Formats: sequence, structure tokens, C-alpha cells
Amino acid sequence: MATLVLPFKVNAKITQVFGNKLYLNGVDVYGQWGLKGHNGIDYGLSNDTKLYAPHSGTVIDTNYDKAGYGHYVKIQNNEEGSVLGHMRSVSVKKNDIIKQGQLIGYSNNSGYSTGPHLHWGYYRIPKNNNNGYAGYIDQTPYLVNDLNEDMIKDFLISKGYAYPEAHPDVVKALYESDMKLKSGDYISKKDYNTEITNLKDSNKNDIENAVNNAKKEWKVDSLEEEVTEYRKISQTIAYKMAINVEKFLEVLKKFKIGGNNG
Repeated sequence: MATLVLPFKVNAKITQVFGNKLYLNGVDVYGQWGLKGHNGIDYGLSNDTKLYAPHSGTVIDTNYDKAGYGHYVKIQNNEEGSVLGHMRSVSVKKNDIIKQGQLIGYSNNSGYSTGPHLHWGYYRIPKNNNNGYAGYIDQTPYLVNDLNEDMIKDFLISKGYAYPEAHPDVVKALYESDMKLKSGDYISKKDYNTEITNLKDSNKNDIENAVNNAKKEWKVDSLEEEVTEYRKISQTIAYKMAINVEKFLEVLKKFKIGGNNG
């Protein structure tokens, strides 16, 4: 399974998500190029931010596209490829073999752009050029393994979970189970249903183990045992008598009966 890293080492906000529709002066910006929407993810970055390879591969293209990506780099291996655009300068050249995390250039606002940012387009091989996004897909699911525990906790808290510290394994297992579905590889409903069944079956043990580990951390089983034991005790005659006696003593105290009044 592919594991991507973000192509920068600073905090950056996503300024445009994958698939977003954008209209400027009434013109469908991506529709004019035959796209259903934005075919990448944009990150707001200050000019001259260092950019790094999100995965290893060969530089198959690096050029300047005035009406599009400006200065850009295209990296590809036998599983995946990326295009990183709107750069100020490029630190690699065509046919270079590079490693994940290697410096490839610096961010800017070159080409067709409304502000300083990085456009990162991602695709899987074989590339499906008929998916409405020129073969590019949302790479977010492939970044899940790069999430640190704090990021997972923030996500879980935002969803209302009470015990986020116990959930990372569960979250990762669930993300992995539908990763291919989110990537857009499956279009027809039949393929969708077939694949989600296969994914659930193949990940069933992983998810079950993760949930069981979470239960152990929360001590859910022991709590259930305590509750069951308490219920048994609460049904006994001795328990009911004790409760009644306690209530009776409270009544006596209220009226100061039976106490030591001096």
C-alpha cells in the first residue's frame, strides 16, 4: 500500500479540495478544460517554501506552463505519480531518480494562479484518464498512515468520541478498509458493492482486533462484569432489606428519633 508524505514541512491550510467546482466571472474554470472539478489539492504556502517529493520515483517532466501549472515537477514510479505546480524554481531535472522526502524546489505563484500556493495532483497506475479529472484522484486516503496520534485524536474528538486515546488502530483499520473506494477506482454500483464486501472481509480481522484492543484499554469487559455482578446483588433480598433499612434510618434522622439527644 502506498504511503505518501506531505510535500512540505510547515503548517499549511488546504485552500482548495479535490473535486471542487470553481467559477470566475461566470466561467467554469475546470470545465473549460473538460474536468468535472479541481483535480488536485491546493495548499496555501508562503513564497519560497521548500518542497519535497511526496513519494519516490523518476522525474518524467519539469517545465514552465504559463497558462497552467507555471513551474512544475512531475514524478512517477510503477504505482503512482504526482504533479506539483506553481513553483518559483525547480531543484531537479528530467530523468532524475529521486527519493521520498528529497528537495525538489520552492513554492510560489507562477502560472495560472490567484495567490501563492502549491497544487498537488496525484494519480494511481494504471491511470484512468476517463474519470473526469484527467486520471487524477483524491490522495487524502493514502496519507492516512502519515497521520500522527494527535491528528487522529483531533479528528475523533470532532466526531464526538469520548475516548480518543484508544482509537488510532481502529481509525487506521477503517480508513484502510475503504481506501480504494475513496480513491475513485470503482465507478459502477456493482463494482462498488463487490469491492466494499471484499474490503470488509479482508479487513474484518484487523478491525475486530483493533476494537478488542480498544476495549481492553478502556477495561470495558471488566466494567461489564462489575455491572452484571451489581445487578445480581441488587436483586437479592438482603440487598433490598439493607436499602429499606437505610431509608428508614434516614427518616428517623430527619425526625431526630432514636439518636443520642444528650
